[in-house]
Amino acid sequence: MVRAIALEAMQADPTILEPAVRRGLGDANPGVRFSAAVIGSKAGLPGLAPLVEPLLLDPNESVRAAAILALHRAGRKVDPTPLASMVVSPSPEVRGNAVMVLGDLGNRTAMPLLKQGFETPLPKAVPAAVRVVDLQIAEAMVKLGDLSQLEPIHAALFSRSDQGECIGLACQIVGGLKDRSSLPMLQRLIDAGGEDMRPMEIRVVAAVACMQIMNPGPEGLGALGLQAARDARPTVRSVAARLLGYFDGPEPSAALSQLLRDREPAVQVAAAAAILQQAARAPAEPAQR
Repeated sequence: MVRAIALEAMQADPTILEPAVRRGLGDANPGVRFSAAVIGSKAGLPGLAPLVEPLLLDPNESVRAAAILALHRAGRKVDPTPLASMVVSPSPEVRGNAVMVLGDLGNRTAMPLLKQGFETPLPKAVPAAVRVVDLQIAEAMVKLGDLSQLEPIHAALFSRSDQGECIGLACQIVGGLKDRSSLPMLQRLIDAGGEDMRPMEIRVVAAVACMQIMNPGPEGLGALGLQAARDARPTVRSVAARLLGYFDGPEPSAALSQLLRDREPAVQVAAAAAILQQAARAPAEPAQR
């Protein structure tokens, strides 16, 4: 998990990302191989196709799906038909990764296949996993042009607090889609008080989504990030680091320096990613004469 998160974190700096992706494509863990293929292709790193091609025969289906996407993005001719069986896989993980790939491939002819994924049951999966896959399918359909699928994503933003995974995923989806129509809903998740107040983790994930959509976004969200950075739960501190990466100034920088020394590796990686994000925004130093 930490290695996969680290790959995602390095996207802000291609000079360190490329050698890490090359290592990740041969990692013993399929989750890391999957992340390396997707992230490397998204970053447009050159010369990866020969390293990705063997992954078309990987024993892990999700890795094979990622290889199809990576080779397509590299301009290689690749057969996407194996994705058809993955979209109706009994594994929620395989199905979710396959629909993500179909959405990113951008071919609208995949729409009936995505609808088939919606309609095919996952009898052995827990209800939470089924809801997650349904949201992933809705996201892929939006990417292919079916904006009506924003409706179930928006509805998931107001799931019960005990369905935090679905709320968090819905926030990530609308942030990634830069869906401005979701901003009032995200703001409500952040600001609601009393009995309607959401847990800190949900509020911070919603704030990150706001920043993705509006960047630069409301300065007041930086204060929420500073508060969450002191939370006892490492999951909250990790998301707080992501939020603080959108802000400059001494307070966010000091908080990120502290999180960089956190006892949890995942928090350290999130803080390092945020610092890279800040650095990417910094104006270039004038050339020395």
